[in-house]
Amino acid sequence: LEEMRARHDAGFAFLGAGRPAEAKEEFERALALTGPAGDVLTPAFRASIGLNWAKALEASGREEEAARALEDLVRGDPRSAPAWLNLGVLRMRAGDLDGARRSLLRATQEDPDFVPARLALADLEEVEGDFAAALRIAVKAVEVSPRDTQALCKAGEVSFLLGQPLKSEEWYRRALAVDGADPVAL
Repeated sequence: LEEMRARHDAGFAFLGAGRPAEAKEEFERALALTGPAGDVLTPAFRASIGLNWAKALEASGREEEAARALEDLVRGDPRSAPAWLNLGVLRMRAGDLDGARRSLLRATQEDPDFVPARLALADLEEVEGDFAAALRIAVKAVEVSPRDTQALCKAGEVSFLLGQPLKSEEWYRRALAVDGADPVAL
């Protein structure tokens, strides 16, 4: 178990250092160690290994493998909102907008307060040209987390796209009031 945690932590460090190939190797080693010890792993730790492995695959340019890894993860843990989110984002990048919508909606069903999933769903609506829906989703994200600068900025961005520059400015000012150093808001 200790070696598995060490491999996971090393993989996470490599991922953070921009070294996805090494990260992938460490996560694969950690997953290989889950065999009989897998029964003692908490679901959160098991999900963390799987999510980080998928991130390493994606960062290595292996999006299809990352999507398969995430699909395996949600089959094993269908309540994992982060896995559904990451799968939805990968599907959106691959142009599978229907699959992305299903995955992102599932993420918000599993955790209605999961702001990153709501923001990804707003991005999807924006890609599809439904700015009004994107704004409704962004506003809901702000309601869930009023000090989330990304949610505030998304509401500002979409308000601007809807031709509402004064409302957009109001959203951005709220974001700056939370964190004046946020480059997204600047």
